[in-house]
Amino acid sequence: QKNYIDLQVRIIGNGLEKQRLYGGGVNEIYDGFVEIVDGLKYKETSDSTVALIGYEEGFTATSITIPSSITHDGNTYTVTEIKNAFKNYTSLTSVTIPNSVTTIGNNTFRGCTGLTSVTIPDGVTSIGNNAFQGCSGLTSIIFEDNINLTTIGQYAFSGCNLTSVDIPDSVTSIHETAFSNTDFETQTISVNNISLNLI
Repeated sequence: QKNYIDLQVRIIGNGLEKQRLYGGGVNEIYDGFVEIVDGLKYKETSDSTVALIGYEEGFTATSITIPSSITHDGNTYTVTEIKNAFKNYTSLTSVTIPNSVTTIGNNTFRGCTGLTSVTIPDGVTSIGNNAFQGCSGLTSIIFEDNINLTTIGQYAFSGCNLTSVDIPDSVTSIHETAFSNTDFETQTISVNNISLNLI
């Protein structure tokens, strides 16, 4: 049986709403604010950090620059995660991710068919399951030179229109389906003594 808690949602310029979240128990959910700034929805994850979790109804931007921080009630919160934020948002053509982000979570850009290129900044350590799956217009992934990326999850870039990718040496774990259904000329990726056959 799921236990429910109510979280107050503060939406700038649009009054207050209520959002109900559930989980295995109340103690498993961080009772933080949810706020929309410039059309993007953020969820508090700690006393000083937030995750970008979506966008407001009617949001139509095609080019998005994610800020490194937002202000709530006079306090500054660092944006450290993006999760499930733009799933199937087909209008998205470009996105700028700040260095403050450490996690690109599950399904973050899944189905963003208009996205053609993405740069993964230095701060990112983990790319989650299905993060860019089905981004059929995505032809280029650039990992910044000093990136500390360690993990690429299952189906992370599956179904993208990729012909090549330079995996950073920092990566220690790549799921075998991470680059499935792409157009790589070779079906084997080797990096940092990791070798996998693409499915």
